[in-house]
Amino acid sequence: MSSDGLVAFRRWGLRIGEVYFDAAAADGSDGERVDLVRILSTFSPPSHRGFRQRHTLVIGLAEDEDELLAQVSKDTRSKIRRAADRDPVEVAGDANPSPAEVSAFADFYDRFAEGASVAPVFRPRLHALAERGKLVLTRAFDTSGEVLVRHAYVAAGGRGYMLYSGSVRAESGDSSARNLIGRANRYLHWEDIRLFKSRGFELYDFGGLDVEERSPKTAGIARFKRGFGGEVRAVYSLTRPESLRGAAVHRVLSLRGVDF
Repeated sequence: MSSDGLVAFRRWGLRIGEVYFDAAAADGSDGERVDLVRILSTFSPPSHRGFRQRHTLVIGLAEDEDELLAQVSKDTRSKIRRAADRDPVEVAGDANPSPAEVSAFADFYDRFAEGASVAPVFRPRLHALAERGKLVLTRAFDTSGEVLVRHAYVAAGGRGYMLYSGSVRAESGDSSARNLIGRANRYLHWEDIRLFKSRGFELYDFGGLDVEERSPKTAGIARFKRGFGGEVRAVYSLTRPESLRGAAVHRVLSLRGVDF
């Protein structure tokens, strides 16, 4: 059994433990034996050397909903309202998803990932998060029941952290369907913000932000996220070997440029 702060699973033939948002929790694993520890997305640099700095966009959830909505850009706010009031779109969420619901999310995202040329879901991580009560899944769907957009979050430490976001792909040239999917995605983000606020969470975290415009694609995603307001924050992550096997694999993957 993992400690409260550690989510453990197997990968590359190793036992890997992940700690979200709190580096100190990595040192309180209650005897959990792992080969690698990953400390993810803390707001303060870990004390160990070798951490990576990135950026994310967070929304504080202390303000009331009207104040949060006022921070959303006019264009994004308009699309949220259209999706809520006029589009054939509904939303739902699972704060305690079953194994079948986790698999349904993974199947959906993997189809999205194939078309978007991004990595598929790592399923053992999702199932481990769900077993620890740290996974929230949400979805937007049309009146026929077809799911248009799905989101997955790590829910821990007062923070709802986006892990995955995927959508169906519109037929080439079908701008109407593409625009509907875009509005459904914005609407789902807004409802996710409301969900985490209603559960007493302190922060909604978009799970990363390209502040350097590394590519047109990631810059476009950053513009989408910034439409919700919020604050840009530096975040830090670290992978730390805890065994000889872990150290060997860590060294090889680092030389290959693999991002843990």
